[in-house]
Amino acid sequence: MTNLLKEIPNSYIIPFSYRAEHYPPLDRGLSDKSFAYFKDTSIEEIRELWKRTLSSPLGLSHPILLYVHWPFCSSYCSFCRFGMESSSHHKEQELVLNSLREEMGRFKDTFKGISFPSLYIGGGTPTFMTDAMLENFLSAIRESFKLAPGAQIHVDASPATLTESKLKILIRHGANRMTLGIQTFDAQVLGRIDRKGQDEQKVRTLFALFRKFPDLFIDTDMMIGLEGQRDSTFVKDFSRILTLSPHSIHLYPFADDERTLWKKRGKKVVLNQKDRNSHLLNLADYMARKAGYVTGYEDWETLKQNSWETRHEALWRDFRASILGIGYGALSHIFGAAWYYHPKPPPEGVSNNAVPPIKMLEFDVEEEMRGYVIESIVRNNKISREAFRRLFHQDISECASVFHALEEFQKRGLIKIDSRALYWRGQDIVERAVALQSLYSPKMAEALIQSTLRLNHTHAFEGASSEQRIRARQGHIDCRIYYRRSLFEDACCPEYLLGRS
Repeated sequence: MTNLLKEIPNSYIIPFSYRAEHYPPLDRGLSDKSFAYFKDTSIEEIRELWKRTLSSPLGLSHPILLYVHWPFCSSYCSFCRFGMESSSHHKEQELVLNSLREEMGRFKDTFKGISFPSLYIGGGTPTFMTDAMLENFLSAIRESFKLAPGAQIHVDASPATLTESKLKILIRHGANRMTLGIQTFDAQVLGRIDRKGQDEQKVRTLFALFRKFPDLFIDTDMMIGLEGQRDSTFVKDFSRILTLSPHSIHLYPFADDERTLWKKRGKKVVLNQKDRNSHLLNLADYMARKAGYVTGYEDWETLKQNSWETRHEALWRDFRASILGIGYGALSHIFGAAWYYHPKPPPEGVSNNAVPPIKMLEFDVEEEMRGYVIESIVRNNKISREAFRRLFHQDISECASVFHALEEFQKRGLIKIDSRALYWRGQDIVERAVALQSLYSPKMAEALIQSTLRLNHTHAFEGASSEQRIRARQGHIDCRIYYRRSLFEDACCPEYLLGRS
């Protein structure tokens, strides 16, 4: 086997901050530096690539999702690794809104006749807009794109900025799922993490409003390991959220990331933080089960088919969906053609009606196969041959360059191959991260070598010290997701959501 790891110097191997489980490799915060190996391109070229995929039977067999990004928040929380913008200047926000309208208009004809099964409005905090701006924003989306009957319209929200009037505007425009970023109820912890304008009473008032709209699916985001958060504080936080009975709870461990304000202030996570987080996650599992919740990890296959989680994240990862991303900071995927990204708003501000610049990486069908194999191993520890055939209209063995690398893994005892699936047998996540890089195409490896990524990071997985390995595992605790047990009794998602109509 041509082992790229032996050919590429250690300083070029994707470092810890980059998501080895994602192909193409990107960092967890999707910072602009992630896209250093992407090339500048024009919206005209992007539209041509979309037209090619939309006229391809294979391209059309995959779902096409819509994502619109609002880059502003009311405050910049110290734990946030996404580099959001904090702006109270309505003029600046109006310029970004005009840019969104302009870009949507440029794609309107390209997607004429396409019905999107999912619209995700993220950020940032979309509910940071004024009522008038929110109405304008949602109207522009409706004027530009067609949503499928029963489409999920998912909106990120904050207790600090969501009001009854904004909720009614969202409902009127079809919003049927909302993620409320709570993180913690503790006033002292909220102060330590610079999360302004939020308190427990606002959250409880919002949940009282949500009950007036029984068809509205409510997610909540909570965090574990925040600065100043004691074990007893977390237990109180989690108990309070369980009493509110949201449809799902996303519990995120705090990430020790160089882009956070917390890290920039010179603070460090102690090495036993993972053990503490693991203990609290086990406690959260127990509390959630007693309250009638189950975790996605307990029955993920059932959950993917029965839950609204399928509508966006699982469609993207499990069904290699295309994603049309609109706005500064949005990431897009054109199946079998490209990934592309709009950088975040420049420091000098946005020009009126200016479409954001575009950074693009060409990504053909073989690259899609590589990405599916890598992400399946990381997320499921196996690659289903039936799922591969459904997605790519061929057996995995017919993609010789990929299958040859997997056969080499089998010789090393890392993979077991049978007629139904390929099962990952390795135990060490650092070993896995290094091994999976041998699945990168020569073109991808060369792009990474030529990029400036190597100038910004120095340590690599291979040859990592004991401390680096501990930190790698420490940062590897995934988000835990809890769902109401009753969700498993819901009807399955419509066939069009699975890209089979």
